Amino acid sequence: MLSEVGAVHRSMRAAFLETAKFAEPSSALRETEEDVARAMVRGGAVLAEASGETIGSARFAWEPDAIVLARVAVIPAHQGRRVGRSLVGFLEELGRRSGRLVVRTSARSQQPDNRGWWQALGYEIVGYEDVYGVPRLKTLLRKSLPALPESP
Repeated sequence: MLSEVGAVHRSMRAAFLETAKFAEPSSALRETEEDVARAMVRGGAVLAEASGETIGSARFAWEPDAIVLARVAVIPAHQGRRVGRSLVGFLEELGRRSGRLVVRTSARSQQPDNRGWWQALGYEIVGYEDVYGVPRLKTLLRKSLPALPESP
């Protein structure tokens, strides 16, 4: 598990580095491997790999009625290649097979393309949250999943 934590941490940092230009960079840049390990205990994480290299990751947490996605990250050299979409699709199916028909996540409002990306995947904006004293910095998103067909 330690090597996976390191891979999740490295890919997350590489993907979120672009937020360093904002007045309030993503808290992902302050997370340590220990923080990542603690977060993974609430659910887990998945990795995307190509040619033996980690190119993306996503964390998730379980709630009684939902799977909550966090830190969906694709390293810059592999962005725009449907890697993030694949990570999210995998986690949606994991949630559905675990009986959770709701997926929740959030996106940084300073990056409007993030919101559009999530909306293109079928997520709807359900609210905003103030963070670091910045109004509406976080966009809250939700998606309902279809139930699995009943077995005959």
